Amino acid sequence: MAKFTEIETEILKRVTDDRLRSSLEKIREAMEDIWADDAPRIIQDYTDHGIKHSERLADFASKLLQANGGRNLSAQETYLLLAGIYLHDIGMQCDVVKFPKIKERAETLGAEFEVEFTAKTASKYGIEEQKAVRKNHQYLTAAWVDHANRTGETVLGHAAKTIPEELVDDLMDVCKHHAKLPITDCPLNFKFDPTERKQLVASLLRFSDELDVDGRRVSIETVKNFSLDPHNSIHWWLHNRTKVIFSTRNTIIMTIRLHPDDIKQYGSYIHEAFITEFQTKNRPILSVLARDGIPIVISDDSKVVEHDRAERLPFKIVQALEVIQQEHNPLIELAEEVRTWLRAIRYEVSDLQKRDDRTVDMVATLELGTVKQRVLVRCIGGEITSKDVDSLDKVLDRKTPQGWLISDKRVSNGARNRVAGDDAFRIFNLSDFLRQMVWGPYFDALKALVEKSQIPSLYVDFGCYKQIMDASGNIIDEEKYPSLDEYIDNWLTERGKMHISLLGEFGTGKTWFCRHYAYRRLESYLKDPVNERLPVLITLRSFAKAMTAQQLINDALLEQYRLPFVGSAFEVFQEMNRRGKLLLILDGFDEMARQVDYQTVVDNFWELANLVKEGSKVILTSRTEYFRWAKESEKILGGEEFGRCKIQLSPPKFEVLNLEPFNDDQIRQVIKLRLGAKDGAPVAERILNKPNLAGMARKPVLIELLLAALNEVSSDVLENPAEVYLYATNKLLLRNIDTKRTFTSTSDKLYFLCELAWEMIDSGELRIHYAEIPGRINKYFEQKIKDRHDLDNWDFDLRSQTLLHRDAAGYYEFAHKSLAEYFVALKFAAELGCLSPAFMQNYCEADGQPCLIPIKQKNITELAETFGAIALTDSRMYAVRDLLYEMVAENAAKRLWDVVNETKGKTPEQVKYAGGNAATLLMLKGESFSKAKLSHTVLQGADLRGVKLLELQDCNLSEADIRGSKFSEDALKSAKLNQTQINIILFVENDQKKASEILNHIFCNKEHGNALKGLGISIVYPVEFDDLKKTVVIIPLGINNCDFWVEAKKNLLQSPIINQVAFYDTEREILKRYLSEEKLNIIFKQELDSSCWWQHNYRKSDKNSKSA
Repeated sequence: MAKFTEIETEILKRVTDDRLRSSLEKIREAMEDIWADDAPRIIQDYTDHGIKHSERLADFASKLLQANGGRNLSAQETYLLLAGIYLHDIGMQCDVVKFPKIKERAETLGAEFEVEFTAKTASKYGIEEQKAVRKNHQYLTAAWVDHANRTGETVLGHAAKTIPEELVDDLMDVCKHHAKLPITDCPLNFKFDPTERKQLVASLLRFSDELDVDGRRVSIETVKNFSLDPHNSIHWWLHNRTKVIFSTRNTIIMTIRLHPDDIKQYGSYIHEAFITEFQTKNRPILSVLARDGIPIVISDDSKVVEHDRAERLPFKIVQALEVIQQEHNPLIELAEEVRTWLRAIRYEVSDLQKRDDRTVDMVATLELGTVKQRVLVRCIGGEITSKDVDSLDKVLDRKTPQGWLISDKRVSNGARNRVAGDDAFRIFNLSDFLRQMVWGPYFDALKALVEKSQIPSLYVDFGCYKQIMDASGNIIDEEKYPSLDEYIDNWLTERGKMHISLLGEFGTGKTWFCRHYAYRRLESYLKDPVNERLPVLITLRSFAKAMTAQQLINDALLEQYRLPFVGSAFEVFQEMNRRGKLLLILDGFDEMARQVDYQTVVDNFWELANLVKEGSKVILTSRTEYFRWAKESEKILGGEEFGRCKIQLSPPKFEVLNLEPFNDDQIRQVIKLRLGAKDGAPVAERILNKPNLAGMARKPVLIELLLAALNEVSSDVLENPAEVYLYATNKLLLRNIDTKRTFTSTSDKLYFLCELAWEMIDSGELRIHYAEIPGRINKYFEQKIKDRHDLDNWDFDLRSQTLLHRDAAGYYEFAHKSLAEYFVALKFAAELGCLSPAFMQNYCEADGQPCLIPIKQKNITELAETFGAIALTDSRMYAVRDLLYEMVAENAAKRLWDVVNETKGKTPEQVKYAGGNAATLLMLKGESFSKAKLSHTVLQGADLRGVKLLELQDCNLSEADIRGSKFSEDALKSAKLNQTQINIILFVENDQKKASEILNHIFCNKEHGNALKGLGISIVYPVEFDDLKKTVVIIPLGINNCDFWVEAKKNLLQSPIINQVAFYDTEREILKRYLSEEKLNIIFKQELDSSCWWQHNYRKSDKNSKSA
């Protein structure tokens, strides 16, 4: 009698037909006899395919069905599933010598036996005979079911006769498609009942079979005690080290445990060969399951893990691994590459079939709705000839009517002529295949982007350096490298897991380098696609609204580059990334999000970390000023800070590389490339002989603008970058205007550019689709647009005659972000009523007459929505702040003081950062704050670090709101801060004595204690923290003496009552290790935003400056 397990019994409840239940009992009994312990084994050295294997498959099938959100399996579908679970592998036990008719039937079904069977008994099959049986076992199973059902012969005969005749062919199909064959070749429905889902049943069986890869499937003692085929031994060992779990109802995690020494040596290969291959080959099966309401995900957390209790791989296994890793067959590598890319574009691909020394075949099947494309893909070693076409022609048939020939590099003219005009054939070299079938739109877009900017002919290599820091974050040395290209080339060939983060100030050439390097590596890739990585360039500012890494990749590949991927481009990307086929170049980490608080920076890093896989190579660029100080960039990009949403056990590591500004020779080289050697040499010397111009030319982005500006005015006029932008943008605007066709004035264009630039900077979305531009024109120029015809004319003008560039997807953006920042600064200066006369008088209309700056002065509440919307101390506004400082008039101080005073009596919500930003500009202009009457003002976000000690004497900040403002130590010593919104928050146990003890620790140094006079010190006693063994101290106030605070922290931590000291916002994350989310919320709700951080005084050239 059949011995059903509990899980099988539970599944059997779905089979309500007694006839079908009785049949399943007979089938299971036959399976038990076929795999009985005393039955001879045809296949000697292989994993378990017997009774326990079938029981495990029933377990996996049950779990898969628990994820079913669609129609439940019917009685007949369940019958077919269980019958398939019991019978699918019996072909492994088929004695083809004893039953030649089964072998013959298998051959009619598709089996190919390349050996002559001579075994005398079932247990005496030779190695090649065993391989032949194993290779064709799915056909043998189907043939055995057919033969037993027709004849009643063999041990299966009695059970096979109980299979309903209308279901025999369906069961044969399910068993035949449980391995190797494309799952989409299995018919969708039962042969005699189109409402029943045969392909779904076959997919459930097949994926359950794929999941049975863990240690329960092998006896490790067998591997140790018997001499096995090396490839089989590797599989057996890895089965023993593998664990598969359902982490959720529909999420599967696979891990392979290796000893630490083994994982260093073989971890990457095993991940690629087993886990990545598992994910790839099962993708079509998962698509079928998802289509029918069973959405299963193989988690990206599947990996090879280190386990120090794992036994070391034995010598023979190590030998076998090394042999496999060192095997080098160019033809097989070509075929694997082609198969990888075919799978990426959603073809289901069969196993490789090596026909001879220069030919490897695979069948690729693509199912699009009711249309199915089936192609025989043949990879050729060497040149494709006309004879290869003839040979392929002979094997094409109605089932497989199309054939592709692919070589590594060469295709003869004879072969091309042979297939010309014949739709049945396509021939490629590998580069052509990738261009025509996969990446063509991306290749074209990248080349157009780079060549339009003339980067190949104008690019000059950068130098770079790494900062060496001590434990406290102080820079103690720099390692310099003369060639950035050479440095990245060397890194690209390294086997390590370190990635590159390239930092530089705005305009230092990060984007040019990314485009140049992607273009250069693309040329290398197209020459050798098998061995080189494909560079994928993604501009992060184009996708600021993307909430996840998946959305980012989908938007880039599908929307921007319009690649022909079916379904999720992210899955294709992940597949290629895992296989080490990509070089991912992410340009503009600083432009990922509108908010740039510290935690958002960390979260953005962790979101991008989802793109970093075992075989990845990643370059990430960012503005230096996006990080508050050098050590912070090292910590975040090194994965030492944790994101809010996800903490990974092994974060990706980025080494931080800094771009060197151009030196004199590089400046000369750039100018000569742009102007020619003859004209460029004197211009270069003219620039280098003026220190202020030479300083600007250190930034590549300013060189082009400098050259444009110098065509307008003499070098004596240009004093700062803002003036360079003024004269250059005036020239570029006039150059773009066709006076015979223009419908808009320079004044209109300036207004449009200023408003659009502010919208971009404010929203963080630095591009706009062409379809949205008419809406913006209506918004900005409502009174001037009379009808649709006017709107179309304005739309044409403002798209084609301004400083906006369009990409292939129809998005417009400024050629460089600094242009947007310049126009925002111009807008702010005009709205403040502080614009320097040079900027008011030098923009010209097409007829040469000065144009009117079309932006009026605003009052304080109006300024709050623009100038006051974002603090100038926000890293997004650093460039705007510097440009604004350079374009406000010399006599602007009075107006700026008026703005500060206009905040009196207003709420922070009414004026936002307008007062604080005005105060920041006053500080930059060197204005004295001595005796300033600033009580009741709203100066949130002000940067007063440059204010000297005496200048704040008697300055009254009482009851002023200076949340988020930044002060130096001296600035706090003498100012009147009564009831000012600055607090030190101490979280202590409900014990005043302990609170006093903490304060004594902090203020024992009288010199520094004096700096805190007048501050309201809040001591909070939350009873909820009684369970803490020690006290948590959060001090979100710092002083401009790093050494003092480092020493104070050291002393505090020696106290038996103190658990953690947090002096800066960054250290709040540490507290998460000690406190629950609920308690953290209590703490952060208690804290005020009115924190001051320790700072060095603001210096543009101070590389060690630390910004909060």
